[in-house]
Amino acid sequence: MKKQTNINAVLAMVVSYLEDGIDRLELELDFPYELEKWYRRMVAENRQMAEMIYDRIIEDGINRGDHLSDAQMKDLIRRQYDDVIDIADGGFC
Repeated sequence: MKKQTNINAVLAMVVSYLEDGIDRLELELDFPYELEKWYRRMVAENRQMAEMIYDRIIEDGINRGDHLSDAQMKDLIRRQYDDVIDIADGGFC
């Protein structure tokens, strides 16, 4: 199995947000930039996982959070992150 260094780095940023290492503004501004910067390398590691992170964390998470409180946003991102991990652990990526 290939190492997923870039994928793990991007997911570590989400974990940092969930554990209060970075705040919401940093996640909303920096995460999409970092994902875009590392996306090619992530695709080389695992295309399905890279696409799922984009879909779940960016599209279904960050981009839908404008109207949410900080607590609601954190809950949403936690659900999306857990979904990504569950799917990956289930062998679908």
